[in-house]
Amino acid sequence: MFLLMAYFFYLMALTVFSHRGLTFSTSTEIFSTGIYISLAFSSLAMLRDIEEIGQYLYLMPFLVAWVTDSFAYFTGRLFGKHKLIPAVSPKKTVEGAIGGSLFCVLACVLYAMLIQYFYDVQPNYL
Repeated sequence: MFLLMAYFFYLMALTVFSHRGLTFSTSTEIFSTGIYISLAFSSLAMLRDIEEIGQYLYLMPFLVAWVTDSFAYFTGRLFGKHKLIPAVSPKKTVEGAIGGSLFCVLACVLYAMLIQYFYDVQPNYL
């Protein structure tokens, strides 16, 4: 926490005394990005350290993201007719979102079944 506060005050001092025109908005973006990245990687380390299932659980964020994105793309390209939110992302479809979600659930169940079969660990399917 001390390092976090020191980093924050350093950025604020750069903002105040900067001759290059570092704005408050830019310095808070830098600070927020640093915190976001640090918390993301430390969360993965904390997931890894959970007893018994941590060595399998830390892969789940990657699996979920990859499968959802990939299958949302493929099902959207094959079956997509209804735009999801055209103002935000014009090529995203409702069918792609549903397909990505369904394949994500299937991939998570398959991953749990593989862990149960090969490593004799009882996953919680819910």
